[in-house]
Amino acid sequence: MMNMYNNITKSLKINCWPSFIPLKIFQNNCFITHKKYISVLANELRSGNIFFHNDKYCEVTEQRQIKQGRLATTNMIYFIDLSTLKSSSVKFACQAKVDKIEPIKVNVRIQYTDKQKNIVVCLDQNYEDVEIPMSIFGVSEEHLEPGMEISVFKHDDKIIKVNLPSSLLATLRKK
Repeated sequence: MMNMYNNITKSLKINCWPSFIPLKIFQNNCFITHKKYISVLANELRSGNIFFHNDKYCEVTEQRQIKQGRLATTNMIYFIDLSTLKSSSVKFACQAKVDKIEPIKVNVRIQYTDKQKNIVVCLDQNYEDVEIPMSIFGVSEEHLEPGMEISVFKHDDKIIKVNLPSSLLATLRKK
């Protein structure tokens, strides 16, 4: 059974064991189920990683280990809450585990913005409509133009982050 699992993972070019739950056998059918997150120690988080904390998606901006006297080491994580785009911080114990998210990146092209519904309608590579709430864009929503390409990060078919093109970021920094 494990040999079949190895063959499947090799054919899919998957070498990451922690991201998969072992085979589940149901009525002589084998299923591989993909985990939604990876549980890692808090000191393994690096800048740019996305983790799930208090039912919110957070992006790490900085990670420090703090040691005071003879006390155990604590990990101070500075992050941006992706739902509100506000920065915050949290302390974790030295052996605390967090749920690290590995989102799927999809490139989309903006079609139009619907200000009544507060959404931006985009097309993906398969020409399917993708509706993105304007709240994810923050202050850049008024600078969005049709035809602009953006990168969308999804987890569980939920949009958690949007990367804007560098030309738009440059104009926003000037203001």
